[in-house]
Amino acid sequence: MKDLSPTENPTKKQRKLILEDEKNGALYHLTIYKELGLTIPQWKIEAERDAALDVYKYYYLHGKDPTSQI
Repeated sequence: MKDLSPTENPTKKQRKLILEDEKNGALYHLTIYKELGLTIPQWKIEAERDAALDVYKYYYLHGKDPTSQI
């Protein structure tokens, strides 16, 4: 796959590869948490992982970062 310049938007196929890579990386969050003996609550690690994956899923589907307006 060719490298993208900063002004190019990735194709949906490329965004899918990014999402899959993030999903695979997320599998190690709890392992790292346990091996390091972190003292923060485990639910915070899980919530952060889930929130990050939601952002990548949105990016994959829509090709842009999610935004929110209050």
